[in-house]
Amino acid sequence: MSILKRNSQGRPKLNDHPLLDHLIAKGWAENDRGIAILLGLSPSTVSKVRSGLRVATGDFILAVHDATAIPIKEIRRLAYEI
Repeated sequence: MSILKRNSQGRPKLNDHPLLDHLIAKGWAENDRGIAILLGLSPSTVSKVRSGLRVATGDFILAVHDATAIPIKEIRRLAYEI
């Protein structure tokens, strides 16, 4: 079961993830590969989170918090923003 967001035409929005976009916008990384390196995860894991094939798990959220010191409450808000 996928949690893909849909655009106005009903097609999946694959490139929109508030948490990952926030990390890039704040300069923590330049792209998803950089996020993977920052968090110590594989690029495929970050790609699956971005595409909606995998949700941001507790371990993922803790990795973001450990690497950036962003409060967990803020990370959760961004991760599950719909």
